Amino acid sequence: MHIYLGRGMKHVSTPKELEKLDLIYKLNFLKSHELGFFGKSINRNLRNDIAHLKFSIEENGTIRDSGGREVNIDDTIAYFWDSVSEITSIFDETKFMKLIEQGAREGGKSND
Repeated sequence: MHIYLGRGMKHVSTPKELEKLDLIYKLNFLKSHELGFFGKSINRNLRNDIAHLKFSIEENGTIRDSGGREVNIDDTIAYFWDSVSEITSIFDETKFMKLIEQGAREGGKSND
């Protein structure tokens, strides 16, 4: 599988290599294959603020992102897990998860 982002390209042939890819490459791959709705469950700005500790927590417990906007973390987490549940259902119904699990067991090699 080849994943393009701007002028860069990553070649991925095993689940382990896919795991190591930056999130932006994974989201771009999904979007380029008309599966961009999966990426909508991830607030990349908030994720980056958290990863780079660019947020603040006020004495009253209010969380603010790097732009000073209030973050309702309960709603954000609930939305994410609702999306994960929906994606998992889609994968189960299409048998896609079985293919992924089979590829992981076989070290990324598949005869399909």
